[in-house]
Amino acid sequence: MTPIRERVSLKRLLASLGAIGVLIVLVAGVLLGYRGWEVTTTTSEVLDVFEPAGENAATLILANSEMERGVSIYAISQEEAGLTPYVDGERRSALALQGLERLLGNDSDIGPKIDRVASDRQAWLTQTASPAIAAVRDGNAMGAQEIVTDQASAALYEELVVSSADLGNDINSVRSQAFRELSDLTTQLLWALGIALLVLLGAVVAAGLIMRSWVLLPLEALQTQIREVASDGSHETPITPSGPKELAAVGLDAETMRRKLVAEIDEARNARVALGHDARTVSAIRNELRMSTDPTIPGLDIRGEVQPAEGVLAGDWWECVLTPSGTAALVLSDVSGHGPEAGVAAMRVKHLLVQSLASGATPDAALDLAARSFTDDIGRFATVAIVVLDPSDGTLAWSNAGHHPPLVIDPAGNWRRLERSGPLLSWIGGTWTVGRGVLEPGEYLMLYSDGLVESHDTAGQELEADGLLAIAEKVAQSRPDAAELVQQVLAQARDRAQDWYRDDVTLVCARRTPESGDVPTN
Repeated sequence: MTPIRERVSLKRLLASLGAIGVLIVLVAGVLLGYRGWEVTTTTSEVLDVFEPAGENAATLILANSEMERGVSIYAISQEEAGLTPYVDGERRSALALQGLERLLGNDSDIGPKIDRVASDRQAWLTQTASPAIAAVRDGNAMGAQEIVTDQASAALYEELVVSSADLGNDINSVRSQAFRELSDLTTQLLWALGIALLVLLGAVVAAGLIMRSWVLLPLEALQTQIREVASDGSHETPITPSGPKELAAVGLDAETMRRKLVAEIDEARNARVALGHDARTVSAIRNELRMSTDPTIPGLDIRGEVQPAEGVLAGDWWECVLTPSGTAALVLSDVSGHGPEAGVAAMRVKHLLVQSLASGATPDAALDLAARSFTDDIGRFATVAIVVLDPSDGTLAWSNAGHHPPLVIDPAGNWRRLERSGPLLSWIGGTWTVGRGVLEPGEYLMLYSDGLVESHDTAGQELEADGLLAIAEKVAQSRPDAAELVQQVLAQARDRAQDWYRDDVTLVCARRTPESGDVPTN
């Protein structure tokens, strides 16, 4: 009976292997897409619901305290100015309750507690605040003080404090649970990615074994027979080809040189296919990390460039995020390590930072959220610099998680650093502060990665931040736009470097246009 490998054509074999490969890719894509959707949905829920709800709960507690303090001061001082904390606190507590009702009013567990706080607040306003204020305004200061210090009034306020604290604790508990779910989903996504890669690797290995058994071994046997025929000088010696039909047909007509050439072409094609698959994976991750579009913000000139390392995938990326308040948040990050895992970690950090900043989070809050993504990735870390710039007045607010301090330079050669404000992002966590300053019209703000300042010249000397500063100061004297400054600085740094493509090189520049100082502000 004819072996099955000699009854199956090479075309059918390749088509079958291709169909299996496409099926594996589709299944892996669906699985990873679903897990990615879950991560995105949970992240949006944390940023859009639980984060603002927690802020509203904290505002509510503080505003209630201000209300009580304002009424007490008013009852004692009998001066209208003393009532200011009460008026402000009453307004802020009402807004906080409205926000909580909008965000979590339909929640079966938290909704009733919001209603309870609203009821306790109204009871205190009706039975304590309003009567005390009315008594003062009627000239009955003693009566107002008695109302404020009355045991019943104290009990009403205590109930409001307890119910507000209970509500805040519940919201914080739900928010913490949401963060844990986000961490679990991220872990599941990584596991899914790992399993998909293992399945693809198994499929490649299986395909390689099939190709070796069905094609390469018969081809080697055929080549041996042809060489024997050539060495003997006899063309009458019968050749017995094996393998797929096409290979058997080639074996009947081929000579030694052609068979050697076909074998070399087959090997080269297999190498090119394997190389092509790896290049497409790296390219896809780099495309995801690349700045989506050139930012166009009135009053600001922003440009950045990433020159990727040669042969490796690093974790550099930058982004300009437009916040709800109209400010521009510049973000530059460098995730440790190289390769697809570092790229996936960089994508995860980018997603969390961009989404949180776009939702109005402060730089330190955005870093705190991103740091939690490293909970299950012990050993990996990232440095991040976030600078929020208001184009109307040049106000700067920044947080720096272990990154190289951004530089502010003017054409006259004056400069300053936006120093680090906390540790790098890792599973250890940390606390970050927010620094503040002003970018004057015509000044340049530069963010850069370590691939730039750690490049070496022929003598082995690193460029370092001082070297970068010297280049930038010289370029800035001609007052170029942001794009020109980036190009000139990178060109001069590259000219001195002998290991330029050792690591990703990133440089981002923001400049307040001279006319931005004339833009009226409200």
